[in-house]
Amino acid sequence: MWEQLELVNGVLYRKWFRLETDEITPKEMRQEILTLAHDDVSGGHLGITKTVQKVCQQFYWVNLHSEVADWIESCPICCARKNPPRKNRAEMENIKVGEPLERVGMDITGPFPITKFKNRYVLVLMDYFTRSVEAYPIPDMGSYTVARYFCKEFISRFGVPRIFLSNQGPCSEARLFQQLCNLFGIYKTRNSSYHPMTDGFVEKMNHTLKNVIASYIDEGQTDWDEWLSFALTAIRSSVQETTGMTPNKLMFGREINIPLTLLHEPLPSTPPS
Repeated sequence: MWEQLELVNGVLYRKWFRLETDEITPKEMRQEILTLAHDDVSGGHLGITKTVQKVCQQFYWVNLHSEVADWIESCPICCARKNPPRKNRAEMENIKVGEPLERVGMDITGPFPITKFKNRYVLVLMDYFTRSVEAYPIPDMGSYTVARYFCKEFISRFGVPRIFLSNQGPCSEARLFQQLCNLFGIYKTRNSSYHPMTDGFVEKMNHTLKNVIASYIDEGQTDWDEWLSFALTAIRSSVQETTGMTPNKLMFGREINIPLTLLHEPLPSTPPS
């Protein structure tokens, strides 16, 4: 361990296998870092692994992993909503994707308490290549509502996906939605009722999204739709297990700025000479 450390101009650095050199984060900064990485709205009260990965993108100190674990295990919000272990499920099938937004999956989750904007459901759209997720609060699951949000909110920003994957819900199977896909030249496919885990990625994302929103609001609170965008920020800026990168990095070629990354000026790739 000690042979990895180097003192340069009064700053302690760690020599690291990526051929970069990490500054050892001073102890007095660590509480603020953990607060921003986990407790902040851009942190989303995500788990230990994702929080460690988020911190490690910019900071390093000895025993970082154990300090993050202690922080999360003592977080009152996380302790209050700790879920029981999930049942073992069938392994998700690998889906080959060649580029961002080539294949997009859709699901609808809810119902939730009705908000002042009359929203009850969330339309979730996920890109299989980047694992980037978009989510829109909607008042109903009607085919017109879903088609309108898919067209005006998603396609207008990201373009037309080549392949569109959905479950066998009434809205996505409706003639209107099929006509929309035909209009844009989208190949529409769906999950088999016998093999629903082919779209387990979107289902898993729904679970994560619900947990993040639950960390922002109190039980019975009805303004969940106003916190949805913050939940998406937390998810998109977290490293995904299947890609080893954040959705932001894969989608935009760089990380976006969040409060954690603005904590101090970016470190140089090599220590000053």
